[in-house]
Amino acid sequence: MAEEEDNECQQLVKRPKVSSNDMKSTEEECYRKDSFDRYGDDLCEVILSHLSLDDCFRFECLSKQWKRSVFAKRHTLVVDNKLLRKWGVIDNSKMRDINMKALMSVTNKCANITSIQMTITSKATEVVFIVLMSLTSHSLNAIDVRFSDEIDVSIVDTILGEYGSLFTSISLPESAVNVLKLHNKSYTRLRHLSNTSLTEFPLSILFNEDNELIVKSLTQFECDYMEEDLPLFTTFADHYRHSLQSYDVSCEEPTEQLNVKYRFTKHPLIVSNK
Repeated sequence: MAEEEDNECQQLVKRPKVSSNDMKSTEEECYRKDSFDRYGDDLCEVILSHLSLDDCFRFECLSKQWKRSVFAKRHTLVVDNKLLRKWGVIDNSKMRDINMKALMSVTNKCANITSIQMTITSKATEVVFIVLMSLTSHSLNAIDVRFSDEIDVSIVDTILGEYGSLFTSISLPESAVNVLKLHNKSYTRLRHLSNTSLTEFPLSILFNEDNELIVKSLTQFECDYMEEDLPLFTTFADHYRHSLQSYDVSCEEPTEQLNVKYRFTKHPLIVSNK
């Protein structure tokens, strides 16, 4: 009996102790070096968010981890020509029957979309945009819409009248300037307003017929200043003096009146010749 107890004691002494670090390293060695399982879902989701939308649909079939991770961190939907063709738009102008199954597949998979970027060029792309808004507008906090130079002004009128209050960025052609003013109470979230032709809008685009400022939340805007715009610029500068870091104004000949009036505001006024 004593001999048996001695043998048990010897076995206990010889048995190596396994530390918690050794146990962790043993668990880690279970994964191959090229295995995605070495990473947690959070890191995988960030990595996979850089894939194109086409790649996401292909690669979600690779594993359960990819299926639950590949769309999780995709927050921006860029509606490009390739996507439009899948939804039934041909050459960005004509439309077959809209492929609702394909469109809803994208919006269902990308359940965490908070931002949409799209160029509207025709009646066909207008239809796609309206359907897209009906499926996603409840979750969006940023909508960036660009209207092409050749756009029918009536399309701009319809879109701005219905969805102008949701837009955070608008690019317009010169032909649609007056349409923008028709819906002057809509632009509560607008942060960026630009011209599709890459020229600068007149400052008056921000004002209605009563010279009231109608766009009050801009964080980026470039304008073409003329001397008769000084009363408008006064209103503009007084409203935005605490939200814009600087005012960059292009004008034919910088006037002394403009320089003197705004030289010592909290945020500097930069006046430059064309």
